[in-house]
Amino acid sequence: MADPLDDIAFLANSANRVAVLEALTTGAHHRDELRERVDVSRVTLARILDDFEDRRWIERTGQTCRATPLGAWVSEAFAELRETMTSEHRLREVLPWFPAEQVSFDVRCLRDADIVTPTPTNMWAHVQRGADCFRSAQRARVVSTQTAPPIVEATKTAVEEYEQRFEAVLTAALIETVGSNATMAPLFAELLDAPTVDIYVYEDELPVTVFLTDGTVGLPLTDDEDIARALVLSENETVYDWAESTFEQYRARSDPVDPDAFTA
Repeated sequence: MADPLDDIAFLANSANRVAVLEALTTGAHHRDELRERVDVSRVTLARILDDFEDRRWIERTGQTCRATPLGAWVSEAFAELRETMTSEHRLREVLPWFPAEQVSFDVRCLRDADIVTPTPTNMWAHVQRGADCFRSAQRARVVSTQTAPPIVEATKTAVEEYEQRFEAVLTAALIETVGSNATMAPLFAELLDAPTVDIYVYEDELPVTVFLTDGTVGLPLTDDEDIARALVLSENETVYDWAESTFEQYRARSDPVDPDAFTA
């Protein structure tokens, strides 16, 4: 019996084979139509079709070909594998900063996540995207050890203009840092005056930073020096449940912040 890995390699090593098999799963195609659609030579197409027929992945009637149920199954499974590897490649880039020990969900829940990282032309792309999430949300909840002016400004705009419901659990260290910052302290003081805003202080260290803006979960990722390196955005239900539970857990163990903390 042939090694299944041989057939996987057979497909993986040729984009033309993958394209031809995918085309044939959509219905019967004449050889000339296939050649034009996939843009391969007659010789290459003939060799591919012969190989597929040997594996019983296709059947031919004259010059017309179609995928067999077996061929359609192989094509679908291979497409799923490619999708998995595409997601894995995206997550691989940010895995060194991902708080795997602090989350209870399987990393596969992030297969459809949006991963935002700095670009050569925009070093603050991930921060700006986070600010966009806060700016457009009707409700925002945060558990955080750090913040950035664009996030605070976006939240302030949403609270003032759209009466956003905003709740934040911040570490005592972050409250102290913000309170001593001549730019940030007034922004937080104004936020705290709004009737739709509640800010809590958590006296110990927080193991993870996470936010919820409506149905989206944001995981800001930082390196060992607390430099923001990426933002993971997910609408996965399992990830959302974890984030909501995390927020509720730390809010229950926090106290309302003293308004005087933001008098710089």
